[in-house]
Amino acid sequence: MKPEKKQNLTILIAVAVFILIMFIAFLVFSPQTSGKLRAPQQQDNQAELSCNFTDDNIICTSEKCVHEINYVVENTGSNANLEHVSIRVIAGSQEKKFNLKNISSGEKVNGQVTIESDLNVGYLFYDLSALNARIVNCDGFIKRTVCPDSCGEKGDCYSGTCSEQTDYVCNYEPKENCCGNDVCEVGESFATCENDCESPECNECETLTEGLCVADFEKCPKKEPRELNDLETELVGYANEIGLNVEKFQSCMQFDEKKEVVEQQIYEGFERYWINHTPTYILAGNVKIVGSRSTQQMTGFINDVLSKKINTDVFSAMEDYMVMDQPSAFDKNQVQIQEFFDFKCPYSKESILKIKELESNLGEKVRFVFKNFPLDTECNQFIENQKHPGACSMAYASECARDQGKFREYYEKLFEIQSDELTFVIG
Repeated sequence: MKPEKKQNLTILIAVAVFILIMFIAFLVFSPQTSGKLRAPQQQDNQAELSCNFTDDNIICTSEKCVHEINYVVENTGSNANLEHVSIRVIAGSQEKKFNLKNISSGEKVNGQVTIESDLNVGYLFYDLSALNARIVNCDGFIKRTVCPDSCGEKGDCYSGTCSEQTDYVCNYEPKENCCGNDVCEVGESFATCENDCESPECNECETLTEGLCVADFEKCPKKEPRELNDLETELVGYANEIGLNVEKFQSCMQFDEKKEVVEQQIYEGFERYWINHTPTYILAGNVKIVGSRSTQQMTGFINDVLSKKINTDVFSAMEDYMVMDQPSAFDKNQVQIQEFFDFKCPYSKESILKIKELESNLGEKVRFVFKNFPLDTECNQFIENQKHPGACSMAYASECARDQGKFREYYEKLFEIQSDELTFVIG
């Protein structure tokens, strides 16, 4: 063999031996082997969070309720820790935030958080977020324990934890034996509520109606009409533009005839449907959708209610909607939609064209009912900070227009000029 061919062969053999040595070393020292070749093991590095919240004890006075919320948070993932879990508990207009850290795989964390609420809060909720975790079995609704049959041993039964026979709330959905707009003292039950609680004292201009003092203008002494402010004067002008009886409309505003109507709409929105954002839509009496949605999304919700894909008889808290614990008004032929809105809310304004499209596309399948929920502290007792000054006056004006059968025209007119002509809208 020639020297150059022998040299080339030697080089090839050396390269082959080197490759073989490297391959053997890989097999021996690889972390996925122990001296012999085997398939790498699957690693489940995702944390999985499940949880349960219960309202186990409520102590109420005549002014507020204190809820002791017990919770269990569990990491049910295989091999990953939950590094950080943020939790928010919500009771009416009150909320409390706290964090949990470093929950190892398979570990359960039990704890208790105390939160105060206004009286007669119908629902309590929670939401949570976690880093690098999948959240399962956390429905967002805080479950309440059932009171014993005697109903009242804990002093919290009027808050909605009684047995079926007595499960209602004074001043929330008034019943025959509810006591005025007050609640029973701690330890009392509904059975004794009527006798043990006093009705509120109404003034000479009010009538006691279902436990509430409601203004009665027939009983009131003749009032002098008050002077309208600049915004209210503008609102009278818009009434004239759509052909309303201006004298009647102005009198309605000057005597505050619709103040109680708007306050009742606000009360219903907050206490029954736990509304604190606009717009909010209530489908079929108990399916709650918060925020402006596309026409396509709303059409999907409506069709799902009609086809019973959304079961209006069973509580559920989904990402896009919530079926609330309220009586269903299900009709297989038509969905009634209540819109709670604010004339100064830009998202409420966005809804006008979408509502018209839905009515045009779905016809008799849908019927809208419009209710005021101004985010204005002048008439809305359920918000802490002023957001839209003047929105209450606009709500009163819309109800004055409703009296003359032109609510929809006035509703659309105020939103039409919301961002340009109406100088007092920007608040």
